[in-house]
Amino acid sequence: MNRTPRLLPLMLLAAALTLGRAPLAAFSAPAPPPSCTVQASAKPTITPGIYTVTVAVTSACPPNGQANVRLESYVGEQFPRNSWFKVRPGLPLIRSGTPWYWRARVRSQSGAASYPVIIPGMTSPFSPARPSR
Repeated sequence: MNRTPRLLPLMLLAAALTLGRAPLAAFSAPAPPPSCTVQASAKPTITPGIYTVTVAVTSACPPNGQANVRLESYVGEQFPRNSWFKVRPGLPLIRSGTPWYWRARVRSQSGAASYPVIIPGMTSPFSPARPSR
């Protein structure tokens, strides 16, 4: 009989600690959306060397997936400035008036690294291999 009064406070303490931890799981951060691969394309405008660029996620991207991308030049300019555009299925990045020397850049899911994406079809207006109009 003497043990029961001693065990009761320990059992109540253990129950309080267990119940106290349960709500913390509800406040944990949600899982980040899946990271998707992107594909870029360029369509020439009437001005030589200026393109309309489209950067979109590939068809293998799940509906809740996304990719963080931006356009940048080789000399340091970028669009959007100081941020990243979230490309999702059905929401591509379309930018007109992009010069031939710009490229896309995709950020890793951790945000620690980014990788260049060369946009196919963009050629220099000074290149001798430029197709005639």
